[in-house]
Amino acid sequence: ADPGSSQRKPKSNASQPGEPAADPGSSQRKPKSNASQPGEPAADPGSSQPTAGIVYDYTVLEWATEEADNGGQSRGRPRAPTQEFKRNTPNLLMLTLPHHYTVHGTSAAGVRNVPGSTFCVTHGVNAGYTSLKGPLKPRVGSNWKTRVPLYEVSFGAPRPPHFGEEGIGKEDLLDALKRDADAVPPTATDSYNFGKEIARLAQLVVIAGEVEAAPGVSPSEASDLRLAQETMVQTLEQALESWLEPKADSSFTNGLLFDSTYGGVVTRDGIADKQAEYGNGWYNDHHFHYGYFIYTAAVLARADPQWGDNNRGSIAALLRDIAAGLPQISGSMDTDLSAAQPAGDPLFPTARHKDWFDGHSWASGLFPQGNGKSQESSSEAVNAYYAVALYGLATHNKPLERWGRLLLSMETEAVQAYYHVPRDTEVYEPPFSAHRMVCAYGL
Repeated sequence: ADPGSSQRKPKSNASQPGEPAADPGSSQRKPKSNASQPGEPAADPGSSQPTAGIVYDYTVLEWATEEADNGGQSRGRPRAPTQEFKRNTPNLLMLTLPHHYTVHGTSAAGVRNVPGSTFCVTHGVNAGYTSLKGPLKPRVGSNWKTRVPLYEVSFGAPRPPHFGEEGIGKEDLLDALKRDADAVPPTATDSYNFGKEIARLAQLVVIAGEVEAAPGVSPSEASDLRLAQETMVQTLEQALESWLEPKADSSFTNGLLFDSTYGGVVTRDGIADKQAEYGNGWYNDHHFHYGYFIYTAAVLARADPQWGDNNRGSIAALLRDIAAGLPQISGSMDTDLSAAQPAGDPLFPTARHKDWFDGHSWASGLFPQGNGKSQESSSEAVNAYYAVALYGLATHNKPLERWGRLLLSMETEAVQAYYHVPRDTEVYEPPFSAHRMVCAYGL
């Protein structure tokens, strides 16, 4: 149906399948396998501090104002640094959100966002505006830039396991790993719960590897841990392949399809029933669901590069669904994610859920909601872009890793500003901020 219609339902005949997660552009509908490859690990994305002094050029987002055709009103939109707009309005009054002008982390250079001197209105006018996201400061001009300090990412924790009197008991941890590895097998038949199951097991693979390398672990214990990792990796590979490349004789009837109406990967059950899979077929929560898939794929590509090579095309489709790159201003629309920077994708929208002005993502898809858009799980949004960066890291695709770090860093900054409310916040009034958390409906 028409996306502007009250039904807002993707045409199901456009989503008829071929191979799941397959290339929408080919007759086989299987994504191109030249998708991805990464750089070296760094610091914990869960850390509250961005990497000192790291500001990657691609993180400079330039907001240009352009005269609109509707009564001279103006609008802003993100653009690549090289793009030029022909009809700039040099003295347009724009409003900036708190995360545009406030430092939420620290960087070595101490620079963050638009220079304070540009926030002014002459002739003594006391200008100020309020919004659901806090005070809006005016900025006069045709464009402005904001720099996002990039968080470093790595698979491991920022501190290695520590055994002994002041740390956890080694035997307790080894026993817990064995129990947890068998506790929740990945058998769910919906994409969200299956994603959580495989990501949980994938994280146990990472933890087992860290414990294996920790001081104080005996050779026999290390051998047991390696065997446990191999067993978990095999379980994950088989489970994930049931979604990526289902067998004709399999009893599993769900799977992944490409929907050409809205340009995305949806599930069979989701396209058949809009209420199934938490609205996956109508594009709800894709970054939540597929973030778990991509995280697991990153762990597997790191542990078993051959598996990663064999499945890179299908994983690329999931990456493109939630993290397709910005359009290039010139040149071909290359869908190869190993290019110099993520290219504009002719089949998927750029970073589907990301709100470039607000910084965070929205989870609601094609469902109209009385309270506006929503994102009720900021942690899963952060996890999704962390997974994108990790997949770039695991497959030696530096541009993809940096693109994921940009999406991750923007999400983290905005989440810390608008979702995780400190006691001294200036964003929300005291009666509201006393609750300390925001569900972000219609913000």
